[in-house]
Amino acid sequence: HESVKQVVIPPSPVTMNTAKTSGTSTEPAFDVSNNANNPQFDPEPLFDALTWALGQRLEYAYDEQPLAGARLDELRIMLGYLESAGFRGEISLIVHQGNYCLNQANDGRQYLPASISSFNDCAVFEARPGDQLISDLQSVEFARFLNTSPLANGAEGIVVTAASADNDSILYSYPYANSDLTAGTWNSIADKNNTIEVVIRRD
Repeated sequence: HESVKQVVIPPSPVTMNTAKTSGTSTEPAFDVSNNANNPQFDPEPLFDALTWALGQRLEYAYDEQPLAGARLDELRIMLGYLESAGFRGEISLIVHQGNYCLNQANDGRQYLPASISSFNDCAVFEARPGDQLISDLQSVEFARFLNTSPLANGAEGIVVTAASADNDSILYSYPYANSDLTAGTWNSIADKNNTIEVVIRRD
């Protein structure tokens, strides 16, 4: 029987301490491997907590590639926790992209306007299409990890997939456009939508 858990990032992020740093390496803050072998151990709350925490850490900035950098580091740590807890199943990473209110320079370069500037002075460029190639959204290192790491390619019972969200899939609604709306207010919502949704399916 397949159980589906969908985690959508809440409006007010809460930081969870999931790792400790020793020297130049990052180590787990706790070890759940022993609990995983305990027949009385219920892993469900742990799975929920870890996937929620992963979602908290998968936000990305306007000028960042979604599946790259810090998101890979956090994914690697969380997958280690899930594997130690005995999780088996699929984790889907769904990339959402915000519709930003932007200005355009004479050379065609787009940039974020001052937060206090009027929304009416901006050109709102639609987020890239939902059928965009996932290769455009991830770094070479991220793609290599998904394809070759036992934590992500199914070798340890966990498969991680990545896809771009549909254009009409918006996590947070944008404000109504009016003469009082500022670029900063609009873009604060775009920032929230510029995130990666985590969906977990347990075998």
